[in-house]
Amino acid sequence: MDTRGNSSKDTTYGRFDLEHIQGHLPVREQKTMEGHSVRALYLLCAMADLAFINQDETLTKSCKILYDNITQKRMYITGGIGSTHEGESFTYDYDLPEYTGYCETCASIALALFCRRMWLLDLDGKYADIAERAIYNTVLSGISLSGDEFFYENPLSTDMADWEFNQSRPETLRKHMALPKRVRIFTCSCCPPNLIRLVGSIADYMYTVDQNTIYTQCYVAADTTLTVAEQEVTLHQTTAYPYDGRVQIVIDGEGTFTFALRIPGWCEQADILVNDQPVEQKLEKGYVKLTKQWKKGDCITLDFKMEVQFITANPKVASVCGRTAVTKGPLVYCAEGIDHEERSLRDIRISREAEYKTQWEKIAGVNIPVIVAEAEHRKAFDQLYTAKKTQLEAVKMKFIPYFARANRGACEMTTWFLEKGI
Repeated sequence: MDTRGNSSKDTTYGRFDLEHIQGHLPVREQKTMEGHSVRALYLLCAMADLAFINQDETLTKSCKILYDNITQKRMYITGGIGSTHEGESFTYDYDLPEYTGYCETCASIALALFCRRMWLLDLDGKYADIAERAIYNTVLSGISLSGDEFFYENPLSTDMADWEFNQSRPETLRKHMALPKRVRIFTCSCCPPNLIRLVGSIADYMYTVDQNTIYTQCYVAADTTLTVAEQEVTLHQTTAYPYDGRVQIVIDGEGTFTFALRIPGWCEQADILVNDQPVEQKLEKGYVKLTKQWKKGDCITLDFKMEVQFITANPKVASVCGRTAVTKGPLVYCAEGIDHEERSLRDIRISREAEYKTQWEKIAGVNIPVIVAEAEHRKAFDQLYTAKKTQLEAVKMKFIPYFARANRGACEMTTWFLEKGI
């Protein structure tokens, strides 16, 4: 780690430079995340591991600086990272193109791995916020609902007219485009086994124990046995998260220790009860801490108010300037052309004042929560351009979780929408 960026022997391959392998500067001097996105996040994992093992404050500081650069200036709303297929790389701050964003499945897995290490260095709920954003959106998008087809790239929008034209061109004239439909195997098939590795280790994302405190990180229905305050405790967690905001944790064991309950960053209101009695909440770095003598059968209930939210990007993100994304809990929602006849999804205008209803529908045989609402789009006209004011007409919108996209064949898809009144 100390020789990286300091050695005259550092070389890369082909047409890439040292930024591509994060070898352009010593790691403690790097302020922006550059180069190949998967390799970059694996490097950060190693930096965080060494910082934790050696109590290295300089490495910890560097990890925090690079984490902030990624999550505040170079990450997609879905937790995707890597803005270009050229070198599968980061580009520059706020460059987050929709159609050509690379967002490799492996990169978001690496981001989750890094976040898990960061909450060991700095117990702050923001790291679990980003881990679950990556896992529930880009990572899950990498596998079909049937579990046997995969995506390598996960762009935020798909244009089928552009795809079909591109495919009709001679191979020498084709541009790189993300696949609109998953496939069973890739020439470089790193993402599918990496995804399976993450699924197999998902329990690592549930809890962190720090001396006398159990930190809840990501909420998952599972039984877990931990040692806290020199006592072995089994926790029975039940929840339908991320579809529902209710979580129950029943304690099998006894002892005096602290629960630090993470309140997700997207949650504006949370109710917390212990044995059906409300408790006072004081939020500290994303957690509410409860200390008491716990007994067998004690039950903690968290109820996160989970409503549709409308997210806009920093105006510097030129590709989605003036557009709005629809989220609910940690899930980002998109719309697909298959649900909207021949209407252009890019022309539809959504309204925050509309009524958004959640209902369950089967997509590829799997029950999925979808959101329906009224929206508007322009009435069609024949000319290429017009000076006349166009009329708007009502249209019914259906939003599906981003991870469920492309399970009903290849079609138009978008994640960012025009907003009525803006």
